[in-house]
Amino acid sequence: MSICTLAAWHNAAATPYGRHRVAPATRGQEQRAGMDGLWRTSRWLRYYDWDWSTAPWPEVERPQADHRAGLLPRRFAYHVLRVVRRAADGDPSAHADDLALQFADHNETLTAILEGFREPRPASHVLKIDGLATTSSSTQALRAFAQLRDLGLVVPAEQDEPADEGAIYLAASILYGIHQTEADSIEAMQIVRECEPRTFMEIGTAHGGSLFCWAQVAHPEACLISLDLPGGRWGGGYAPEQVPHFQQFLHPGQQLASVLGNSRSPAAVEHVRELLAGRKLDVLFIDGDHTYEGAKDDFENYSPHVRPGGLVLLHDIFEGVTGGDPTVEVHRLWRELTDTHECHTIDGPDHPTFGVVRM
Repeated sequence: MSICTLAAWHNAAATPYGRHRVAPATRGQEQRAGMDGLWRTSRWLRYYDWDWSTAPWPEVERPQADHRAGLLPRRFAYHVLRVVRRAADGDPSAHADDLALQFADHNETLTAILEGFREPRPASHVLKIDGLATTSSSTQALRAFAQLRDLGLVVPAEQDEPADEGAIYLAASILYGIHQTEADSIEAMQIVRECEPRTFMEIGTAHGGSLFCWAQVAHPEACLISLDLPGGRWGGGYAPEQVPHFQQFLHPGQQLASVLGNSRSPAAVEHVRELLAGRKLDVLFIDGDHTYEGAKDDFENYSPHVRPGGLVLLHDIFEGVTGGDPTVEVHRLWRELTDTHECHTIDGPDHPTFGVVRM
């Protein structure tokens, strides 16, 4: 099993991923000391399985997909809060814009160890996992365990693992791509985390970065609904074959339901009603159709599903936020809502970006 630290570069002019230079690859030192007590798999463990060389994402140009294929192996395990870090945090000589990626190759040994520690156990349990002794020696197995420990993928059983919204955003931007900007997304995640929603719905998922963020701060047993239009104007949407890719970034106890279609269609409205089966939403995020009519229909069709005291978040509420496109009029809906509901804004560097409505 190899532990890799690479760097990511992505072009903000062509995709919603930002821009960073390539940093030199490094390899962490193996450590085997300090493995006393009980250990368990981290709550931030996730798997990634996507082949950028054969299945480029919708709306991502081929050169960008090829570059990502060169950076990311098809399958790997990672820690949400550690998979991406600013290289300068560990290397003062690194460029300020360098981002280092840290993950573990996804193979049978790794999977056996991680799944074997879903419940707290002593480190020596690694030697008792079925099948592991046939593929590696005791020394190799313990070394593999130590490497996973160093990546934070196995942790002491009593260790607290609080969220870090900044780290979550970085992971979303590299692994999936996200249209929302960093500072205001962090604040939005903090607001959602305080609600700890058990039912969450997003209209407008695109590459999946924002859905990734919401999943990390929702309740570990939350039901999430993604409603998106494949090939849609406001982000390109995603196809059915991407749904399993999104499901991999969930907490083990979470569930994701994907509704692919026009959010304004009666079929989509009915599908969501059936999925909720009488349950109320804790949080609704609207970032789909950016016309006034489209945004208003989304609010009127789906906000009645939000519980009293729950939240509706809207994105791009500032007039002119998308470069002067006259058809983007979410701000008109926002002005109306401020007259009828308890509302506040989340401000970006230059203007408000998110609107928060208390139902």
